[in-house]
Amino acid sequence: MWTGMIALTCWAGAALPGPGDAPEGPPWRLPDEALGARMAPILLLSRPDVQHELQMGDEQVASGRGAIVELFARAASLRGRSGADAVASRREVDDSARRWLGENLTAEQLGRLGQIELQWEGAAALLSRPTIAASLGLTDEQRSRLSESLSRPPAPGEGPVDAHRRRHRDAASILTEDQRLRWLAMLGPPFEPGAARAAEAVASGG
Repeated sequence: MWTGMIALTCWAGAALPGPGDAPEGPPWRLPDEALGARMAPILLLSRPDVQHELQMGDEQVASGRGAIVELFARAASLRGRSGADAVASRREVDDSARRWLGENLTAEQLGRLGQIELQWEGAAALLSRPTIAASLGLTDEQRSRLSESLSRPPAPGEGPVDAHRRRHRDAASILTEDQRLRWLAMLGPPFEPGAARAAEAVASGG
């Protein structure tokens, strides 16, 4: 699943809660606009659709919300710091996030979260994660075509979810059939962002 880099990379650029935000306040949700970026898995747990997919209980949801606020506060306090102490502190944030996941999610939830995390990053993972590129045996030409495909801006009126799906389809067309099947096996069953909110709206008559 995810390994490291939580402190100032996976947390950045997603309108994250500030250190003073209380877990009891309005629920913070990782926005659709962050689709395609590599995220710390615990951040994904802020989204109702992910909570629904993992069948998280109320206590898990509340505990996760509190953990996100606490870990972000710790990560934000390290911004701009360098040196061995800062590296060690960032590693402690990483370890705390991993520990929370291991202590609060079941093995089945952890496995599915790993798939959702990979789907969230999407086609970009084919280039950003060397182990995946090596496992699929991507050629230099494929890497170049993937890079070009991922750099294309969204079409006019194309929302973040639609753009994310388009990038996935474009990337899949660059892979060989064998590579595509292995990539899909890594991703697992499709996760549809926003599916839980749509179901809730139907249930409530909205």
